[in-house]
Amino acid sequence: AKSLVKIPIFASLNCITPEMWNRMAHLVESAGADGIELNVSCPHGVHIMEGRTLKDEIRKALDATTDVKIPRIVKLSPQTSNPMIEADEVEKNGGNGVVVFNRFTGLDIDLDTEKPILHGGYAGHGGAWAIHYVLRWISAMYPYLHIPISASGGVTNGKDAIKCIFAGATSVQICTVVILKGYEVIEKINREIVEFLQEKGYTSLNDIRGKIVGKILSHREVDRRKLYVAHINQEKCNQCETCYKVCYSSAIERHNDRRFYINENCVGCGLCVEVCPRKAIELVRV
Repeated sequence: AKSLVKIPIFASLNCITPEMWNRMAHLVESAGADGIELNVSCPHGVHIMEGRTLKDEIRKALDATTDVKIPRIVKLSPQTSNPMIEADEVEKNGGNGVVVFNRFTGLDIDLDTEKPILHGGYAGHGGAWAIHYVLRWISAMYPYLHIPISASGGVTNGKDAIKCIFAGATSVQICTVVILKGYEVIEKINREIVEFLQEKGYTSLNDIRGKIVGKILSHREVDRRKLYVAHINQEKCNQCETCYKVCYSSAIERHNDRRFYINENCVGCGLCVEVCPRKAIELVRV
């Protein structure tokens, strides 16, 4: 691979014993790898499936590879109560960066054969839905870590990648979208990032990296007052009942004229606005 491309190549290793971590690290280093990803979080690997303490596994992997001369980054698991603890362990033990995150361990079932799908057991599950969890923890780690954060999980387009940078990511990884749309999607994502920067007047990614962090409210700061209520435009509404069926606050009622109206139960959640096929509902300030 090194003879074919000019971009950096990181070798991903998933080992069990200190001896194997050390041996494999030296092998990929001698092969020309520019860096090593220490994968202690494979969703169907022994570290996760045996319930090992990831702080200990991170420390063992880093201790076993201290004599290699190329950067070592650790791929974190999303399946811990506070991934910041594992990220801090990486930095304290000399790691050069973290990947946030690996996939979740999951199970899917083939109802025709009545057997597990994929490996016949538990396996890694990810997708576009994962990005919000990734953004949450990158933004939490960014103010405290002094090592690079690489975003991984849920990125399908340029906007997703930009969000990761806003949260504090140094780099952004993609995989599923390449499998689904081909390698040319990389150029498309890069182009979308450049277009965003130009449109907003930014000169580099450094201008937006971590920018969202100072704007995130704590749970105590969130304004929980009812600020909006829904309003139905009767001229656009065709009484399809979509909003009526999804309203969990019983805030939409039908009057004798067969039209739907919003009552005092409305909490301003906006669900009816999202589902209305005719765009006949809007949120108005209280």
